[in-house]
This record gives sequence, structure tokens and C-alpha cells, in this order.
Amino acid sequence: MKNIESIKEDRNWFALYVNVRHEKRVMDKLLEKGIEAYVPIVKQMRQWSDRKKMVEMPLFTGYVFVKLLNSEMDKPRWVEGVINFLKFENRPALIRNEEIEGLKFFVKKGYSIVSENNQIEAGQKVKINLAQFKGLIGRVDEITNNDFVLVYFEGIGQNFKIKAPVGVVKVVKKIIF
Repeated sequence: MKNIESIKEDRNWFALYVNVRHEKRVMDKLLEKGIEAYVPIVKQMRQWSDRKKMVEMPLFTGYVFVKLLNSEMDKPRWVEGVINFLKFENRPALIRNEEIEGLKFFVKKGYSIVSENNQIEAGQKVKINLAQFKGLIGRVDEITNNDFVLVYFEGIGQNFKIKAPVGVVKVVKKIIF
């Protein structure tokens, strides 16, 4: 029989719904409380009537990712701005570590997935062959201007546009679903 101290509980990534435009603030409050938190921030060009400016925006509006032990699941609920956990089948959705590491890599490097392969179609399963995303399988939701591929990753439950060197998107299955 194992004693309680010898049983190691793993930390897992979860997504929190938060008030829109409060993602960075919520992340900072979580970090202050000793909770590992992550918001993928990307730079985007925004245009106003009198000027253009590069601004930092969350990649996923209204989401903050947290890494918690099962025994810590109640901690984020007491942070101002947190609404609830993203849930699947009435349980907090578990997000694979590889998906978060892949997001961190792409945000840090500024990559986007670009495909010159016109044979990629919406609905196809594709495999990403680059760095931390290597081997992850997603689904192409949309191809815009034949330049960008919007890939849906099931664990995250979100669409996002990424740029990467040509050839990193490979069709896994020709069957469209």
C-alpha cells in the first residue's frame, strides 16, 4: 500500500473562460496567486480612422490557460474576471501539454502556417510537422486566399491561424469529414 506522500499528482492544463479584454489582467492575478497561467499574445496591425498601430492581442479572446493539480481546481474560481472552466461532457476540458507548448513555440517564433499546396481542402485531417506541434493532428476548417490554413485542434477547441514554412502541413487522410 502506498502512502499519500508517495502518490504524485500531475498538473494538467485547463482553459478558463474569462471576461473579454481581461485576459492579461486575469493571467497576472493568477500568477500572483502562484497559479501557472498562460495567454498566447500575438501582434496584430489595427487601423483606426487616423492611424495604424501594431497592438498585442490574445490569440483566443476570452480564454486563459492554467496548469493545476486536481486538488487546486477551485483556486481560479476566486480570481476576479474568471467565469468558469471550458467544459466537455460537464467536466473541465483537459488540454494536452503538447498543444500548449506548440502555442508557446509559434507565438514566440511568430510562425504562421502557409501552404502552397492547393490540394488541401476544408475538412481534411492534417498533420503539423514543425517543432512542438510535430505529429499533432488537426482539421482544416478554412483556407483563406489559398495562403493561410485555419486549423482546429480538438483539445483546445478553438480555431487559430498560424504561419509556418511551406510544407509543414501534410494531409493525413484524403477523406473529407
